[in-house]
Amino acid sequence: MQLTDDPRKRSTLLKRADEILVELQAGEYAHVSHTSPLGFDQRFARFGLLLSEAIPHAASHALVSLTEAWQAIGQHEQSRVPDERRRLERSEMALRLMRWLGHSTGSPLSFSSLGEAAQYHAAEGGFVDWARLQLRAPEPVRALSKAYGHLFDTVTAIREQHARRFAELLQDATASASSSNQLIPVENVLDTIVVPLAEHTPVLVIVIDGMSSAVCHELMADITRQDWVALCEDGHDTQRPGLAALPSVTQASRTSLLCGQLTCGDATDERQGFASHPGLLQHSRTSMPPQLFHKADVQTEAEAVRNAIVQSQRRVVGIVINAVDDLLAKGEQLDIRWSKDQISILPTLLHEAKAAGRVVVLLADHGHVLEHQTSGRSLEKNTDGGERWRADDGLVADGELAVRGPRVLLPDSHQLIAPWTECLRYGPKKSGYHGGISPQEMIVPISVLSARETFPPGWTAVVIETPVWWQEALRQPTVQDTPTSAQKPIKSKEPPGLPLLDLIQVQKVVQEKQADGDSGESADEASTARSAKGATPTWINTLLHSPVFAQQKKLAGRTRAVDEHLAGVLTALDQAGGKLTSAALARAIATPAARLNGLIAILQRVLNIDGYQVLNRDETSDTIELNQDLLQRQFEIDEGH
Repeated sequence: MQLTDDPRKRSTLLKRADEILVELQAGEYAHVSHTSPLGFDQRFARFGLLLSEAIPHAASHALVSLTEAWQAIGQHEQSRVPDERRRLERSEMALRLMRWLGHSTGSPLSFSSLGEAAQYHAAEGGFVDWARLQLRAPEPVRALSKAYGHLFDTVTAIREQHARRFAELLQDATASASSSNQLIPVENVLDTIVVPLAEHTPVLVIVIDGMSSAVCHELMADITRQDWVALCEDGHDTQRPGLAALPSVTQASRTSLLCGQLTCGDATDERQGFASHPGLLQHSRTSMPPQLFHKADVQTEAEAVRNAIVQSQRRVVGIVINAVDDLLAKGEQLDIRWSKDQISILPTLLHEAKAAGRVVVLLADHGHVLEHQTSGRSLEKNTDGGERWRADDGLVADGELAVRGPRVLLPDSHQLIAPWTECLRYGPKKSGYHGGISPQEMIVPISVLSARETFPPGWTAVVIETPVWWQEALRQPTVQDTPTSAQKPIKSKEPPGLPLLDLIQVQKVVQEKQADGDSGESADEASTARSAKGATPTWINTLLHSPVFAQQKKLAGRTRAVDEHLAGVLTALDQAGGKLTSAALARAIATPAARLNGLIAILQRVLNIDGYQVLNRDETSDTIELNQDLLQRQFEIDEGH
């Protein structure tokens, strides 16, 4: 049987090929094939079994085999099918969580202040939540589904300890009305962030109601891939997060945010408070005061919204987007990827803001927790309360804390009881909830974005940092990697006319399985040998001093950018086995992600002689890949270097 480009015929042939393997009693070795659908699921199953074994200890030697199993999934032809993309992303998230378990050494009791706990959540905890919440979606392969459930429970148990410590510190800080320079109370965001920006440039404030740190991380990864650069206040390494008002509901926290003071209200109060904010008015024309639009305005007055953004004379424009909050109200669980295109109005807003030269402040009023096996508790009749908070009756149950202080706006007594655990609710079951005192609900993500070459005084472009464990799992296999005897290398693309399944290869694997021993190098040894290479190879210096390179640099122009970044880019790719995601490469060379596309384009003009793809950027997977063998041939570099 031969492969065909016709999808239906190809599917039929693949199905028949699997049947032949089963008839030959070799079905269990379908994983050797990079086209077999049965083999694709077997690779997922193997990943699941290794994952289950690795969870209890997360030792580095266990992660080597797990990483190789994950790489094998990505090498299979079916991994490029769009419908399989979410499954692949979940497996990647699982591997990241295993890396986190291996890296995580800090006890939740090590948080000595609310600011420290908030910074941890913003810089690391939100990424953990992004990854673990992906594992809630169904997985067809039973072994992997079971492993995901085990991993989710393991990680969630640790995150619950973090949440409890955070809530205890929040309880103390609220009672003492203390503040921290590490985070910004939501009522101070306009004065601290927006007003200083508005002094120098027009600003668009986009409030995504209910956006958690996990959602913000996912959204920012998409937004900053092109055009937009993240900014940070001078004097800080990263943008400080905000802190919601109590309870963490729209009535209290969003109104306080948009009015610039602790208060409860509705959309009318927010609109009036935003338009009359003293700091914003100071930098606005009398005839062009700050203007705020809500969901209804965006739906019925889209042209008015566009016009307000385009008018640079109107210094500050605000938009409230309810995409996240609306999703929480739905009864069903949906597998959502948070991108700018998922929020239908967001691409339009960003386009208009860029055209008008506006800096964008993207933030939330509070976060949320998602439904996952929550326990419901009924509130007494005529008792103040919501989905995740209730009036303080003096009876604090497991999973709850009593919080008192001036930042408690509901009820009028300035005291309430709220759950710190994400497993408790007071209302009917929904997709998600807010109002509690977990870091997922209380931490307000704040992102300042610019698409201009110059930035307002007091603000600096920054690379959006991801934790070390987030990127290190992404190394892809290369032809130099030594495979284990259990799985031979699999080509990424099958040449035309190649037999559908290489039964000879299957037979070899069967024979190796039956052998008493294996004289080859173990996976751990191979990995250790690869990681020991470490130092920057000499071929990069040889390249930079080669005559061919000098000529190419003259033809391409922009020599300054080449001189500043080429060595760093090549070193990072070499150490990663030749392939990195754009985010990982941007981080490695300390360059804003939004600037990476232009830099790669310049480097491609130098390296890709006659159109040969020495340096290639794959838009679909958002990865940069270096073909070192081709580079050495094109630039006449001896292999000895």
